Amino acid sequence: VSDIKSAIEKLHESKIFYGPAIHSLEMSIVDPRQVLLFSARLKALKETLTVLGKFDAKNDAQLFVREGLIDFQALARTMGALGDFLSLRNASADAVKSFQSFMNTCSAISPGRNWFEITKLNPSCETMLDEAFNRYFATYPWNNDSRIYETIGAHHMAIVATAVVDGASRDRLRQLRQKYLTTYSPAIGSDYHVDDADLRFGYWGKNLDKIQANLQDPRNPMSALDKSQRFMSLGQATWLQILSLSPAEPGLASAQEFSSVGLKQDLISVGGWADLHPIPVLKAAGCEKVIYVQRRTGDAMFSEGVVKRLLNFSKPDWAHLDPYEQGTHLSETLNNNGDPTDMTSTWSKLYNLRNPMSSYAASLKAADAVICTDWNAYDSEMQFNDLIENSYGAPIFEAPGGSMVRNPGAQPTMITEKDNVVDPKLGYSPYAGCIPLQ
Repeated sequence: VSDIKSAIEKLHESKIFYGPAIHSLEMSIVDPRQVLLFSARLKALKETLTVLGKFDAKNDAQLFVREGLIDFQALARTMGALGDFLSLRNASADAVKSFQSFMNTCSAISPGRNWFEITKLNPSCETMLDEAFNRYFATYPWNNDSRIYETIGAHHMAIVATAVVDGASRDRLRQLRQKYLTTYSPAIGSDYHVDDADLRFGYWGKNLDKIQANLQDPRNPMSALDKSQRFMSLGQATWLQILSLSPAEPGLASAQEFSSVGLKQDLISVGGWADLHPIPVLKAAGCEKVIYVQRRTGDAMFSEGVVKRLLNFSKPDWAHLDPYEQGTHLSETLNNNGDPTDMTSTWSKLYNLRNPMSSYAASLKAADAVICTDWNAYDSEMQFNDLIENSYGAPIFEAPGGSMVRNPGAQPTMITEKDNVVDPKLGYSPYAGCIPLQ
C-alpha cells in the first residue's frame, strides 16, 4: 500500500494524470467508508492501464463506464496556458522581446519546412523557442485570466464536436455507470446500447442556429445525410468545458455527464471521434474553402467500432471492423473499397465510400482539397517524429476546377482521380479515403 500511496502522490503532482481512476483508488485508502472497494478499484485500474491507448471498441467491455487516468480539466488548463503563450497574453516585456527575436530569426526559413527541417537548418531556433517559453512561464499567473475561460467563438469562428447520448439511452447509461462505480464488476457495461434516435452529433460554437438551418434546408443536398439529421446545438460553452469533454473519448475516459443549459447535467458526452466528416457542417457555417485533413485507409476503425457498440448494428460484423484481426484483411478491404451493395445500413450512411450519401463520401466530394496523410502507418509512441514529417509532407488532392492558393515555399505532391486505382498487392487504392470515388 505504501508503494501505491507514493505513486498516487506523484500522479497528483502531475495534475494531468490524477484522473478519476487514481482519485477513486486514493479514496479507498484514506476513507474508511470506501476501503472495501480498494481491491476492486485496483483491479479496474490495472485493466485501464492494459487497454490504455489501444482504442479497442470490440473487446473492451467497460468502454463507456470505466474511469480514466487523465484529468481532462487539468489537461484543458495546460492547453489553455499554451494558447496564452502563443498569443503572448499578459506576457512580460522580456517574454515579448524573446518571442519576437525567435520569430524574426526563424520565420524567414520556415515556409515549406517542418520543425525538424527548420531546427536542422538553424539549431538556434529550438534554443530561442525554449528561451521564449521559459521567460513567458516564469511570470505566468495561472489564474482565471486565460483563454481557456473564454467562450468558443468569442474572437473567431470555431466549431468543436462531441458525440452525445440523449433521452432514455442517457438515463440507462447514467444508471449503468453508477452501478459499475459501486461494484467495479467486469460484467457491467458490455451489453450497453443506445436507441438510434438518442445518438446525436453535438456542436459547440457561435451561430449554431444558422448552421443547423443551412444543414437541414431541403434545398441543401447534404440535408439528406443521416449525420445532418443528428445535428445538436450545444451553444457557446467555455473552452475549459469543451476541452474537458471532446477529447475524453472512450478508451481514455468514461462517458461524461455535462450540462448544455444551466446547471442540470442533462446530456452525456462520449467524445469527439464523432466528427471525422466535418465538411457539411463547415460548409453550412459559410466556409468558402475547406481543406480536409484525412488519412489513407478509410475512416478510423475505432470510431466505426464505437458506433457499432452504441447502435448494435449487425452489418458489417466485427470481422470487418476489427483493427486487430490478423490474416484476412477484411477490415481494410471493406474500409477502403466500400460496399456497393449496401446503401441503407447505419454503417453505410456514415462510412461507406461507395455510398454517395454517406457522411464520409459526401465530405470528400464537398471538400475543396484533401491533405492525404499516411499516419496510420506509424506507431505514435515509437515513430512520432516520422509521423509528423510524413503528415507535413503528405500529398494533396484538389477538387477539379479548384483554385487553392499555395505558399510559394511549399511544393506538395499533388494527386488526382487517376491516382485512385487499386493496388493489386493491397486490394484497394493506396489513396482510398482521400479522393472521392467517381
